[in-house]
Amino acid sequence: MERTWYGVKSVLLLILTTIFACKSASQSESKILSSDVQSVQDGSGPANAISASPSTLFEISSCIADDPEIFAGLAQELNRLRTQKRPGENANNCTGCSQAPCSICHAENMGGFFVPNLNKPWTASLKEVIRIDSDRNSGMPFTFAKTYFTQERSYYLPINKIKIKADVTSSGRPYGHPNFILPAEFNQALDAFTASIAKKVNAGLCKKP
Repeated sequence: MERTWYGVKSVLLLILTTIFACKSASQSESKILSSDVQSVQDGSGPANAISASPSTLFEISSCIADDPEIFAGLAQELNRLRTQKRPGENANNCTGCSQAPCSICHAENMGGFFVPNLNKPWTASLKEVIRIDSDRNSGMPFTFAKTYFTQERSYYLPINKIKIKADVTSSGRPYGHPNFILPAEFNQALDAFTASIAKKVNAGLCKKP
């Protein structure tokens, strides 16, 4: 009987400990999220962070569509992206695997990645890409905005998905997605772009849905 009571007490203690741990974790998470929002508002949060809300991706997109020049510096660097053949690839046997502008395919937003062709009027193309992209029924809603920002807890933070793609393709299979090299100035242009967007969204200067 005593052994049974000891077993019951052990189970009850385990249940109470679990409840307390879950409650503490929930309270800690709430404090973290509240702190995250406050740190964006007072400027003490991560660089170029945007306080997350259900409309944040729409606001990021509308900022760019309404002011395409905010994208111009990054567009210059994207336009300089060139493919580079991998070891073992024969440039005569594949299309676009050596020194081809990425805009050949991506000026039409192939795969949800837009690279403007600056030899043509590109701002209208950018606006059309974002118009389609901002339609929640498009199949890939807000892919353009998600190329440059990703949600972490209560932030939208800048992300360099293009570098991630470059790293993957550099070791990809021969004649797969072409390998490409980022210009030296690319990261600086990307940082300037995301900083401008974050500043405008956090200031409430971008159109909401």
